[in-house]
Amino acid sequence: MSTLAPAVVSGTRISSIQTLRGIAAMLVVVVHALAFSDFLGSAGLNSVRYLGAIGVDIFFVISGFVMALSVQNRRGPRAAGDFLVLRWARVAPPYIVVSVFMIAFLAAHDSLGPGPKKSLANVFLFIPWFDSTGFSRTPLDVGWTLSLEFTFYLFVAVAVLLRIKAAYLIVIIVAVVVAGRLVPEPSFLVSWFTNPIFLEFAAGIAAYALWRSGALRRTPWLWRTLGILGAVAVVIGCLVGYGEMGFLERTLDGTMSLQRVLWWGIPAALIFTAVVGGLPELGGPIGHVGSKLGNASYSIYLVHFPTMLLAKPFIGMLPQGLAFVVLIVGGTAVGMGFYRWAELPLTRLARRAADRVLHVGAPSPHP
Repeated sequence: MSTLAPAVVSGTRISSIQTLRGIAAMLVVVVHALAFSDFLGSAGLNSVRYLGAIGVDIFFVISGFVMALSVQNRRGPRAAGDFLVLRWARVAPPYIVVSVFMIAFLAAHDSLGPGPKKSLANVFLFIPWFDSTGFSRTPLDVGWTLSLEFTFYLFVAVAVLLRIKAAYLIVIIVAVVVAGRLVPEPSFLVSWFTNPIFLEFAAGIAAYALWRSGALRRTPWLWRTLGILGAVAVVIGCLVGYGEMGFLERTLDGTMSLQRVLWWGIPAALIFTAVVGGLPELGGPIGHVGSKLGNASYSIYLVHFPTMLLAKPFIGMLPQGLAFVVLIVGGTAVGMGFYRWAELPLTRLARRAADRVLHVGAPSPHP
């Protein structure tokens, strides 16, 4: 996902967050690999495919934490504008590059679908300003998560603008969500901005407040226990099933987002809080691999699906189990290569351009 700038406190990276990012990204990769390879069949896929969706909820919780950390000392109109510009510069370039590829791929296969102008607008603007009845899905399917994420950035920017502490942003988000539930027959944009899914970002801010206050360090056993309970809830939920709550459309229109928050968001928040506050930093080979996957998680998230689309004509010649493994390895490897050779250079260029525009050579905060 998009909140991949390393969290830094006193010069020390919170490596556990990077590792959890890597795990969340790999959950999405594994489930898509299952779908493409048909390794477990449709029945088996239905029992585990929600793990990929829960990876997205983990990303949303992480985003709430990292954004609260990033703006903890930023206040005022200039800081709010800088935050949004730098976020766009951080998130947009790799996403646009992959989206252009997907546009070309879909056009070549006559599969662009209806409403291409609105879909393209959602790529560049992130927030679906021009949608009136529903979200116009972007050419790169995972773009909906980035649209929600950038909408959350607007909430953060408002808090910075009004000099509101990050912890109070939780109250604002809850109030906005509740207000949205009270509006009879809301328009699409009202439903979008008041979608209960934003409570997952608020949960990440709450985890940040607990972490910053030292509450997580004082009772690590409590957070470990809650994290285990969250993981158990995820497994049980996947086995039982979620009905229509698992349909993406029910999240995008907000009709079952609250259920998603309860069944996926809260467990994701408990797991995240346990990782941040109750578990030791991972070292050795596991920690190294986790950190590498975490650093490249945004690129892996962006490119693994297009990679699998390109590989689809060839994997039919392989046994299903081998095809499953090849898709995971291939999607991850291409993502890590894209991180090194595309995401990092693009991010540096965009950051330098943003610095020149915003600060004319003066040092700038990097959210």
